[in-house]
Amino acid sequence: MVRVSPIWLKKKRSVWKTISIRLKQIKLFLTCSSLLVGCSEEQSTNLAHFSSDGCSLLMDGTFENPELWKECCLTHDIAYWKGGTEENRHEADLAFKARVEKKPVIPLFRT
Repeated sequence: MVRVSPIWLKKKRSVWKTISIRLKQIKLFLTCSSLLVGCSEEQSTNLAHFSSDGCSLLMDGTFENPELWKECCLTHDIAYWKGGTEENRHEADLAFKARVEKKPVIPLFRT
């Protein structure tokens, strides 16, 4: 049976501790670098090209009026495209809801 001397164990632990510290430093460096790259001024001032598919999760209208809510959806898409805070998006959602509710809807079943 081979015995390992305590000095060898200390050196071995020291090497692993050094590697562990270096890995933590590299991870921290990579995290900070990716944050700095993601926050460049040039990136935040350019708007992406606008596109809209009308009402994605809602029909564009009724059978009688197929484009009844399309204008509401387009205005909502523009508000999201411009960007802003979470509160701005919430306000855009409330405005969208109000616009849709103002549109006249013909009942499907008339009595």
